[in-house]
Amino acid sequence: MKINERVALLVMLEKSKMTTDGKAPIFIRLTIECKRTEMSLGQKVHLKNWDQERGYVRGVSIEARLINNAIDAALLKLRQIYDHLCLNETYVSADMVKKAYQGRLEKDKT
Repeated sequence: MKINERVALLVMLEKSKMTTDGKAPIFIRLTIECKRTEMSLGQKVHLKNWDQERGYVRGVSIEARLINNAIDAALLKLRQIYDHLCLNETYVSADMVKKAYQGRLEKDKT
């Protein structure tokens, strides 16, 4: 989903990192001005339960709802971080948003 023309968020499965029980980790790809970064959501899901178009888990089970809520929360937090950085910084990169999301963004020491 695009926040605006400069930013896009994509929720996807990393099929190359699939476990032996058939689950693949969920990743979020953040693109800002054609520069990408990816981050793991820390959740895994079976391929058969994944809806790639929507970027959500199919079904109404408790597990599906919990994972979908985690996806929504991560997307919301990424949007909020991006908006905050846009207000306070002259330049915002995908890596800056990722580091802020993970709590590793260093503050200016001036």
